Amino acid sequence: MQRQPLCVVPCKAFRETGNPRAACTGWTGHSQASRQVGGYNPGEPRPQPVLRGRSPCMAGTGYTRAQSVESSSAEAFVTPRLFDRIVQSPSNLVAIETADAAEVLDRMRNLAMRTGQSVYCWQEDAGITSLREREVRVPGSKRVSDALRYILQSMQFGVYLFTDFDDHLRAPNIGLLRQIARSTSGKGRKVVLVGAPMKMPDGLDLLLERIAYEPGVKSRPQLRDGRWIT
Repeated sequence: MQRQPLCVVPCKAFRETGNPRAACTGWTGHSQASRQVGGYNPGEPRPQPVLRGRSPCMAGTGYTRAQSVESSSAEAFVTPRLFDRIVQSPSNLVAIETADAAEVLDRMRNLAMRTGQSVYCWQEDAGITSLREREVRVPGSKRVSDALRYILQSMQFGVYLFTDFDDHLRAPNIGLLRQIARSTSGKGRKVVLVGAPMKMPDGLDLLLERIAYEPGVKSRPQLRDGRWIT
């Protein structure tokens, strides 16, 4: 016959009868409280606080914690796919046609910092700048023609982003773009024109791969058959 445990904390029945077994039918009541360490039962998982509404870190941003996690998860899958498509393109000249060039740059910057990929951006006031390390710049590359010559002569892999390139579609830039597009060095240098669709000069359009990109993510990634699908 199994012995019943004693009531550790004096309960009402014990005080009235003096019998410690009078009302002890198991670890209940006061006995249950006596087993707890720091308010929780040993060996059992402690309850986690439930966060509702907006996270303090997201205050004033218009996003809830759930929305932030969803956006980060979506970016983690969409941006690498876009980057892989650029790198795997048969052409060294790619155009990402989008209404939000700034978003593409931000996502590529996050990817470069997270993965260490060699991604660069050309800016008129700074020239070619690394998105992974902002202090890393290519001297003498503020002019588009000089930046394109540097890319053409570079022996290292790199993805170079240019925005608002319409005003630069003139000689000698067109000739340099044509040379980069036809290069067969196999170094993986990619020139990427980011922005609204552009009308390319005759002959150059045939060397260009166009990628349509819509800003924002409309659906969350879903796990299907062991693969994430967006």
